[in-house]
Amino acid sequence: MRLRAGRLDDEWTVTRLGVCVGLGVLVVACGSDLVAPKPAPDPSRLYWALALDHRAVNLSTAPAYRTLQLTATPRAASGTVLPQSGSVVFASTNAAYVQVSPTGLLNGVAPGTQTLVTATLTLGAVTHADTAVVNVTADTAPPVLATFSIHPIPPDSAKRGATLFPYPWPVYAADTSGTPIPNLAVACTSSDPTIARVDPSCGLIFAYGPGHAVITASTTAYGVTKADSLSFTVGQWLLAAVFITQGAGTLRDATIGATGSVYWLNQTSQPIDITFSDTSNVANITALPAGGTTVRAFPVLGTFVYQSAAAQASGRILVVSN
Repeated sequence: MRLRAGRLDDEWTVTRLGVCVGLGVLVVACGSDLVAPKPAPDPSRLYWALALDHRAVNLSTAPAYRTLQLTATPRAASGTVLPQSGSVVFASTNAAYVQVSPTGLLNGVAPGTQTLVTATLTLGAVTHADTAVVNVTADTAPPVLATFSIHPIPPDSAKRGATLFPYPWPVYAADTSGTPIPNLAVACTSSDPTIARVDPSCGLIFAYGPGHAVITASTTAYGVTKADSLSFTVGQWLLAAVFITQGAGTLRDATIGATGSVYWLNQTSQPIDITFSDTSNVANITALPAGGTTVRAFPVLGTFVYQSAAAQASGRILVVSN
């Protein structure tokens, strides 16, 4: 019996194993023991998430602004609302500041920030939860939220290069007279955290890799709810690393965005030089010690070919537009 190109090459062996392939179904023990495959579950009926209607709430101890009703809705992966056959359980992390009733009614009893209120629901054998952050003030006449934005302030843009470090991000809230409202509880989410992840309380964005994601922010301030969304673009990495090993020989490429930098790490047992074919926009690296590191910035678009005679290595740095 031979295994070739991912299949058995011996018909007698296939017969002995009793394996039948037909209509895309692989079954063992052919004949009257055939078992029909189970149909895939209907995704429109799978309990995928529990969603609160408010994820960031600002209350006051003043009677008119003290309470807010939370509603938790079970949803399928498509977003479809599912029938609720169980009871949602609400809990507050600090009842000295925020109390929550069994039905989800919030009550701000004392000034405090960052109290978490969690809703949990079990349907069948699946449990999901969602959380709201609640701030409470003692304002007897709190501001009326009129403007809420997470859009960049010109000339800034909603485009960044991928990096290991977070980008500070503006959250702007103002009342009817245009006066900023500070210290509001705000909730943020990203449509694709593998491209851009946002701090749940907003203010920081982590750009992980080239692509597009939609950042959404919301807040409910003293009875007024507002939300904003932003299409965020992530370009090429602004930081890359090249590991120089002895006798590598093969071409090594690193792609970065404009204004990016490359770290060079000498993993050989001797000092090495790295020379570029064109030094008009990048300086050569001389006498990089064994185990040593250095960095070069690449502010100009283009292809930068390098080589190291001592390490017998060569490669290219590709600097592309973000």
